[in-house]
Amino acid sequence: MERYAAVFEAADPPRTSTVAFYPAQDPPPADGAAGAPGPDRLTVATPAGTRETVPALRLPVSEAIPLLSRARRTGDAH
Repeated sequence: MERYAAVFEAADPPRTSTVAFYPAQDPPPADGAAGAPGPDRLTVATPAGTRETVPALRLPVSEAIPLLSRARRTGDAH
């Protein structure tokens, strides 16, 4: 999941919370473009202060933790 940002999405009850992964650099439009990480959509804030809907992959926290723990650290990480 290199080059993807992760965002925690709290839910009630907490055990149903998820982590959404989406392209952090130049995200493709959320119209089913090739290379999209998943079938879900996520609205994110852009550096320009606008909102953009991007393709996202949502995982339960229990499935996301192993991915996040193996993530490489880089200076420009999201």
